[in-house]
Amino acid sequence: MIYGVGVDIVDIRRIDALLNKFGDHFLNRYYTKQEISFCESRKFVANSLAKMFAIKEAVIKAISAQKYLKWHDIEIIHQQNGKPEIKLHGTAKLALQIQPSIINISTSDEYPYALAFAMISSSK
Repeated sequence: MIYGVGVDIVDIRRIDALLNKFGDHFLNRYYTKQEISFCESRKFVANSLAKMFAIKEAVIKAISAQKYLKWHDIEIIHQQNGKPEIKLHGTAKLALQIQPSIINISTSDEYPYALAFAMISSSK
């Protein structure tokens, strides 16, 4: 059973402008230390940050509890092959404790846009 779906598109130039204007303040507000470290290791930092931002927005929309979630409640981790996965914390984790859930995500970028899709389904 599908619990929720979400999609988001982000302008990479907007993320780059925020990064240049606000630096660490911007990074620390929206991303975890692990996410920042991953993005900074990439060739195109702003592209990676934009994709992560889009993933978080898509997951928030799929959870359907937008006003209660915090940015750090949704953490993107990467498998060795680069595939992103979601690790939930805090309110986001509580929102999905009602039933065990699987979060599938897909992301893509084509400058100047980054796109993410999230689908939450029941594991039963």
